[in-house]
Amino acid sequence: MIAGWNMFGFTGNTPASARDSMLSIRNTWTEVIGWDQASQRFETTIVNGGSNEQADTRILMPTRSYWVYVTESCTLASIGA
Repeated sequence: MIAGWNMFGFTGNTPASARDSMLSIRNTWTEVIGWDQASQRFETTIVNGGSNEQADTRILMPTRSYWVYVTESCTLASIGA
């Protein structure tokens, strides 16, 4: 990934929190946002270290794509096995 907004696909087989999914880039990601195809709207932003609706404990779903903002170039490790 390069600094700024990047798209990634959730590669795990089971849902996982954003915090756990972003573990390999925990010091560089600031926000994750998904697209809800059914409602044709962006989901509420997940914030690294956030709380309530923006908590990083919110779940990312298999086969979905997300946008992530990173503050510097980094490598996101594969999610799941």
